[in-house]
Amino acid sequence: FMREQLQRIFLETRTTTVLVSHDLEEAVYLADRVLLLTRRPARVADDVAMALARPRSDDTLSDADFVRLKSHCLEVFQREVRKG
Repeated sequence: FMREQLQRIFLETRTTTVLVSHDLEEAVYLADRVLLLTRRPARVADDVAMALARPRSDDTLSDADFVRLKSHCLEVFQREVRKG
């Protein structure tokens, strides 16, 4: 429900928004760009463009591009966790 509300507000206002999330699926679903951070000291491990069509829906979650982007982000995240 919150995803839909945030997406609706963005589509209506076209306001740049910065969200911080520990939920990778939520980040990929909502974002146009995901910055994946390293452990302390935090640096950008990867900057991933989310070229997914809007509006996004529940069908987006099973879209091949969504799955591929989420998988890539998860790989970067896991690589950074293993470094710690």
